[in-house]
Amino acid sequence: RAWIRDVERRSGVEDIFWSGNPAFAVRREIAPIEGETLIRKTTFGAFNSSNIDQVLRLIGVETLVITGISTNACVETTARDAADRGYACVIVEEGTADYDDEARDAALRGFHFNFGRVARRAEDVIAALEAEADI
Repeated sequence: RAWIRDVERRSGVEDIFWSGNPAFAVRREIAPIEGETLIRKTTFGAFNSSNIDQVLRLIGVETLVITGISTNACVETTARDAADRGYACVIVEEGTADYDDEARDAALRGFHFNFGRVARRAEDVIAALEAEADI
């Protein structure tokens, strides 16, 4: 965290990664609605700084469909940690973004070869789920 704080200070953009920054806010279109479970993480990986594992196990979740920004940091860390804990994981490629396309692509390739699946589009995941339901 000290390194990030130093980058923020030198760039003149304070608290860009922290919840106090207005840019950190969840977009209105996907904001949680009343009654939905909200997991707050404070590290790159959700499993390292929250109760997400306990919550998911309590409600019987076995498969995660993962999207997000900072593919080679937050998305990849969370997805790898989930896979290591025994969850089946799919990252939706079109639902990720990063500062650098090469880093994003490398993260997705590494995840695909070692930890789980990468689906190109959300529609691909939906089609796979619907096909599974028909079996």
